[in-house]
Amino acid sequence: MKLSDRVTIEKAEEQHLEEKSYDDFDAFEIVFALNLKFLPKNINNIFKNLAQIEITHSSLTEITSEDLKFFPELKDLVLNLNQVKVIRENTFIFSPKLEEITLMYNKINHIDPKSFSDLKSLEKLGLKENICEFGYAFNRNEVLEVIKNIEQGFCL
Repeated sequence: MKLSDRVTIEKAEEQHLEEKSYDDFDAFEIVFALNLKFLPKNINNIFKNLAQIEITHSSLTEITSEDLKFFPELKDLVLNLNQVKVIRENTFIFSPKLEEITLMYNKINHIDPKSFSDLKSLEKLGLKENICEFGYAFNRNEVLEVIKNIEQGFCL
């Protein structure tokens, strides 16, 4: 994958309350972008304070630490119904405040054992309907059980 293959967001046009700006937006959503294979570049240049990113029903093939490094306040990451295949060890290293990650209905066939280990705030983890099937963990104890199974190599 070349960086030039990525979609770049250069501007956003939306009507919002007069006293508000794009800095007030805390959620970003893309749905049914069937040609979208990677997280678009420059989202952070327009929406600087994102706490939630949702990309669903698209063709997203991967998510990397480089994609997420501009979102240290990210709490929710929803990437359901895409084409993600691999979760690498350092994917979430720049988003330590993540509370919910849902990657359901993808094609995940490999999860590095330490992928989720450092996410101390993670309360929900959805890995349902993947080749690596771990269901949906709805609370911290369930999340810790899933992380333990991943660390033991149940999906390499």
